[in-house]
Amino acid sequence: MDGEADGPQASDGGLSAPHPVEATAAGRRSLASNDGAAPQAGSSLRLGPLRRHVPSKLAGTKVPAKYRDPANAANVWSGRGRSPRWYEEALRAGTPPEAMLIHDD
Repeated sequence: MDGEADGPQASDGGLSAPHPVEATAAGRRSLASNDGAAPQAGSSLRLGPLRRHVPSKLAGTKVPAKYRDPANAANVWSGRGRSPRWYEEALRAGTPPEAMLIHDD
């Protein structure tokens, strides 16, 4: 076959850019090197300790309810996170948030 390849050819004469992961790894190696020389084969590359996510001490703590649904007293909301559908519907219907507050009497 007159020198035709069976697959797509790169537009730069058969040479393609390095894979993005390889390019990133090469960049890390050059940054990690103190003297500017390329790292030796077989050397380990250490970029620092891995940091793990440490949950807050308050994560999962129950918070007392702050709002109550006027149409159904079983529906309550602490006022944290996304507001519940009943709360949004009550606001659209014209109920002020103060009317839904739970008062500690």
